[in-house]
Amino acid sequence: MLKALLATAAGAAAVVVIRLTLPDLRRYLRISRM
Repeated sequence: MLKALLATAAGAAAVVVIRLTLPDLRRYLRISRM
């Protein structure tokens, strides 16, 4: 039970981190390409 809760929390945190970093990654790739 605890492991399932931890896995769910880790998945939600990963989604939040990815959503926050994706725009910055796109901007960085665009800058590095120029």
